[in-house]
Amino acid sequence: MRWWPTTCQPGDMIRVHIGSIEHYGIFVSEEEVIQFGLPPIPEYRDQSGDIVVLATDIDTFSCGNIVEVAAYDKKEAGKCYPRKQIVENARSKLGRGGYDFIHYNCEHFAYECVFGIRRSSQEENARRKWNSRPILDVYIATVPEHCTVEDVIPEARNKEIQRVRHEKTKQQKYIAWKTLAYAVQHSFRMQMNELDLVRDKYGKWQCEELKFSITHTDGAVAVAVSNGAVGVDMENLAVAGTRYADQVATLRRKVFAPEEREAYPEESVEELLTVWTKKESLFKGYDGTRFRPDRIQTVGRDVITYRIGMQDEMLLSVCGDRLPVVCVYYYDGQAAHILDQDTLRSGKKIWGESD
Repeated sequence: MRWWPTTCQPGDMIRVHIGSIEHYGIFVSEEEVIQFGLPPIPEYRDQSGDIVVLATDIDTFSCGNIVEVAAYDKKEAGKCYPRKQIVENARSKLGRGGYDFIHYNCEHFAYECVFGIRRSSQEENARRKWNSRPILDVYIATVPEHCTVEDVIPEARNKEIQRVRHEKTKQQKYIAWKTLAYAVQHSFRMQMNELDLVRDKYGKWQCEELKFSITHTDGAVAVAVSNGAVGVDMENLAVAGTRYADQVATLRRKVFAPEEREAYPEESVEELLTVWTKKESLFKGYDGTRFRPDRIQTVGRDVITYRIGMQDEMLLSVCGDRLPVVCVYYYDGQAAHILDQDTLRSGKKIWGESD
């Protein structure tokens, strides 16, 4: 889309620059420009009352500034409504309120009239600046004993989950994906349908807009989101303690590098899982092709491991380019609650869990 100072026609999307702000509207005639709120100038700022969709003449809209008209490219032109429909759309919203500078402003209104969708380049620029700050957030959640698996986005991922035959694993994958949807919204102010989610040739889900990593184990899931490389892995200490109690020495020989045997000499299940989750997180964050644990060195690598109390105690390892700013949240299905370092490292029960 380009903008030109040219003669306005009914149904045009128009804008003016007022200082650093752009004010948008729909042109109907010289006497009727429909817009969401008056132009942001001191003369109008002192007026009380709600901001609503209203009509003014072109002079009031422009405040003496040059009026620019949107010129759509071929793809955009194929998506916009006919001019008569655009005018009808704008008039049908006269008197409507609900103004929000970030989420529903005059630009959102104009796009909605022309294309049927709310969009704002000013919001997108603000979001890009916000999301360019270093981000590495981890969200952990419990898997309910009884969980209804509903549809998720995208449809390809939905079909993957629905095809899983083992019910507990299906529930874990579903809760993990729902937690990812919350993490994307909470950390990046984006919705899942805004992401271009695809599987790479190794079957790993990814997108251009951000990086994410998912893990699930008995009773819990964890999701890490970042604007740099990121990997996360989690294991249930109680379940693994039973499963691997008699195999610690054998597994150490198979998967530990010599430096790791020296750094973790106790030959305990907890130390085995500490190294294992670190390897898994590094693999997810920086490799992702073929998992060869004996070839992934953890000593000296930037990986943090937490011991977290849920229904059972969990070991959580996370790595990433933004590791110094990592934040860990407990997601209860409704909201996220940040966990302090004492809680993360002590293994005491996290928010919302009974003793």
